[in-house]
Amino acid sequence: MWAVGRTTGSLTAALARDVPLYIRSRAERYIRSGRAAVIEWTDARIAFRVQGSDLYLVGLVREEDALVVSCTCPYFVDRGPCKHVWAAAVLIDQDPRWDGSWLQSDPLIDFDSGIYDAYLDADTIDVGEDADAEFLSYDGPEVFAGF
Repeated sequence: MWAVGRTTGSLTAALARDVPLYIRSRAERYIRSGRAAVIEWTDARIAFRVQGSDLYLVGLVREEDALVVSCTCPYFVDRGPCKHVWAAAVLIDQDPRWDGSWLQSDPLIDFDSGIYDAYLDADTIDVGEDADAEFLSYDGPEVFAGF
């Protein structure tokens, strides 16, 4: 478990210190190819599925004094923040539903490999009636070099 506190409205800015540049650069391919999809967005949780060599789940859970970030990939479990987390964070920052309010009280950013997730027990992931509607990609300028 890794934990860091900081203040910002941008999720990528809040995570940048803990996600090495080479990891952020590798995430760019996932973003540009549309390999990340929102599967849940509520006031307390955001979940993404990210297709890498396998299907991985990224979860962000809003707690009273913390933002818990998790991924099911082996890299995250062994080493910490991964390209799947970064890809989800970039797309969250670009989503109009993200207003930065989760970060207003300067919560602890807690990288926890014990993902909360009901999705792990499911044989399939139900993304609703229009399964392609939530797939997001980013075609803007390079966002990784500045962190």
